[in-house]
Amino acid sequence: MTPIPVPHRWLAALLGASLLVDLTLAATRDGLTAGLPALPGAFALCVCAYLALGRPVIGALAGAAVLVGSTLVIRLTDGVPVSLGIQSIVLSELVAGSALVVLVIWRAAPWAAAGCVAVLVFAALFAMIIRGDPCAGVYCAVPDPFSFDMYRSLVFGLCVLLLSIAIGSYLRYVFEPGGIRSSSSQPKSSA
Repeated sequence: MTPIPVPHRWLAALLGASLLVDLTLAATRDGLTAGLPALPGAFALCVCAYLALGRPVIGALAGAAVLVGSTLVIRLTDGVPVSLGIQSIVLSELVAGSALVVLVIWRAAPWAAAGCVAVLVFAALFAMIIRGDPCAGVYCAVPDPFSFDMYRSLVFGLCVLLLSIAIGSYLRYVFEPGGIRSSSSQPKSSA
């Protein structure tokens, strides 16, 4: 039996825990039916993040498509995603999106990474605006879509994006040829 690599286990555990939190939050808000339309899209986005371990560009582009598609499903079914932190974005979508940014920055060519991150950001902004009901979040106080909640969500999203880019850049630096990891793993020769 081949052991599952450590990054796969950590990512699966993180995505699974965030999906469990989303399921719990969806069940506590007006019954399961109000938050249910967001969960299949969140699960599909987590699958894209997991698959991005092997093919980060395809995973990121598929993740952006899933986010846009699930946004349309949520809007058509009048679903209300229970969000934490970023309005209308459920926790597992936030975690999966962050993982996609880290993986694409870490493992893809710089030009491809920049394009994928831009597509993911536009998909997230599309989801925030189109999903509607900006007061569905846990910290909601004002029903205006361009209210303080929207501003706070944008600032929080920017912080998460910058942190994800920093982590991906660090991993790229550490694991690239000539980086910290490659120079310390080679035995020193004493001449």
